Amino acid sequence: MTASLVVEVPGELPFEVRLDRDVVVVGRQGTDLALRDMNVSRQHFRVERVADLGHVLRDERSRNGTFVNGVSVLDKVLAEGDRIQVGGSVMTYRRAAGPSALPLDQAPRPGPGAGASGVHRLPVPSEATLQQAPRRTALHSPTPAPAEAALARGIDQPGPAPATGGPPLPAGFGVHPAPQPSAGATRRAPGDLPLQPVTPPPQPNAGATFRAPADGPLQPLTPPPPTTGDPGTKSHLRPSRAQVPTPAQAAGGERWRKLAEVACAINGEHDIDRLLERILDAVLALVPAKGGFLVLREGDGLTIRANRDAPDARLDAADGPYRISTQVCQEALAQRRPVLTQDALSDERLGQFQTVMSLHLRSILCVPFSSQDEALGVVYLDEPQVDPFAEDGEVVELVGAFGDLAGIALANARLLRATAARERMAEELRIAARIQSNLLPKAPPEVRGLEVAGRTLPAREVGGDLYDFFRRPGQADEVLVSIGDVSGKGVGAGLVMSQVRALVRAYAESYGPTDELLAHVNRALADDLESGQFVSFLLMRYDEETGRLSFSGAGHEHLILYRPSTRQVELMRAGGVVLGLVPDIRGRVVERHLTLQPGDVVCLYTDGATEATSAEGEEFGLERITQTVQAGPLEPGAIVDRVIEAVVAFTGKERELADDLTVVALLKT
Repeated sequence: MTASLVVEVPGELPFEVRLDRDVVVVGRQGTDLALRDMNVSRQHFRVERVADLGHVLRDERSRNGTFVNGVSVLDKVLAEGDRIQVGGSVMTYRRAAGPSALPLDQAPRPGPGAGASGVHRLPVPSEATLQQAPRRTALHSPTPAPAEAALARGIDQPGPAPATGGPPLPAGFGVHPAPQPSAGATRRAPGDLPLQPVTPPPQPNAGATFRAPADGPLQPLTPPPPTTGDPGTKSHLRPSRAQVPTPAQAAGGERWRKLAEVACAINGEHDIDRLLERILDAVLALVPAKGGFLVLREGDGLTIRANRDAPDARLDAADGPYRISTQVCQEALAQRRPVLTQDALSDERLGQFQTVMSLHLRSILCVPFSSQDEALGVVYLDEPQVDPFAEDGEVVELVGAFGDLAGIALANARLLRATAARERMAEELRIAARIQSNLLPKAPPEVRGLEVAGRTLPAREVGGDLYDFFRRPGQADEVLVSIGDVSGKGVGAGLVMSQVRALVRAYAESYGPTDELLAHVNRALADDLESGQFVSFLLMRYDEETGRLSFSGAGHEHLILYRPSTRQVELMRAGGVVLGLVPDIRGRVVERHLTLQPGDVVCLYTDGATEATSAEGEEFGLERITQTVQAGPLEPGAIVDRVIEAVVAFTGKERELADDLTVVALLKT
């Protein structure tokens, strides 16, 4: 018994060709069966005759894929009625070739003189020819022509399974029944026959005969006895198929109902780990399989995130009880549609591995799930049976639909987790900002002969700048004023800032001169700060009794001294080295002294002011700060606000600050 393919190329006559070789390669040109279809690869797929299995289709790494009953496949054990689609061409597999089937070497081939598609066309008869032609059909012709008999057996319409015992053509996913001809319609025969008019068969009466689908004897047809209406009489009338679903239809309806239930269940789960487990359980409830795995795409690789009864499963493992093929997973993710790989034992890509050999795996169903344009992962099922996932075609469609729902649920869960994480982080930053704000002076102390004000504007929720002023413990007539800038920004810099503030206040009680105090602060910081992290700092102490202002700088910005009585501006270097880089800065930080006259102003700032840039990339600079200090009232609070507002206006109010900004001003009264 020789199998065959019924070949339909767009715009051409169908024909049937025998699979009379052990391997038949199908492609666009230079193959055993050539199709003039630009969407077909040069060598698209091959059909092999395999002992104990029959014919097996194997995709030849085609460009546009090979589809069987609407499902993209790499390997498929062909069954009666399977529809193979490549490009725009469709081939139907028959286990028993019809009498009109052509030998493979006589199949129509593209060549010189061919039509637009490369296949010779049969002449189309005129209308007069059609009217004169005898009206006969394969259904009631005394001796049907071989081509007509082949048509009656299902070349272009479904029919009963052949006597070989193969299953009938499935009516599930990807299988479309051929349209039924109407009265007066015409049909092209597969061989070199003229077009024949087709008339519907006459309706038989009692005692009439009809021809069986196969070449069996004629059987009398008698109508069933009528119903008498007597309740005790059994009626011979049966409900139609639409009224009583078949077992397969009932099972399919139950699966779709279950799909709706599990979709509601997974949409209510927002914990990602539990969601992945529920997705896998739901798939196995819809399609029982020996092995089930959920594989997620993470970065550039794949990771098994859930499995059933296979805790040691690994991707592409050379040993172990389970192995999952990365190639099959990648194929499903790339194509964004389910992939069936069957007859895995004979597949050179899979059969060599221990999983296939030891577990005798024959079928693999790999279903991707995605959200919008992002492929998230696959559900990977395997079974030792041949083709258990395509018994009615609906299984693959069902799992594919569930994959879409699972992708949406997983994307929503990830979005909720990311949103919750951002909200937690935002709340933690708000708390940190509030704590940092509480560390800053609530109000300047009342100092005899001196007014002080300060303000900081962090680039982020938490900043690395600091300023402080407080009375020295044990020295009621001395006030300490400081400003500092921790390298970096954000929470890390804010933590260092709070540490510096605490150290200055702690050592202020024991050490008088500002340079000595900073030397001890530096020693403590050098042991704690990370490599490369440092603090620029300037510390002042004001003596109410003498009115003298002493200061020490540790790599900080210039001091601006403005004397309004003479309208002179003095820029004084802070000097010294930054804190935290070296363990000992004694001798490198020196205390200096200033004598202030009433009305004199001192302005301190961090580099967030001088290095602030405009949209054009120009820096604010020291000169603009000195001009801003002189450009209005000289009260410390007014100076601080004026400088900060000028910097913000210069950079652009809609733009974020690139660095923390802090300004402190002192006025001698």
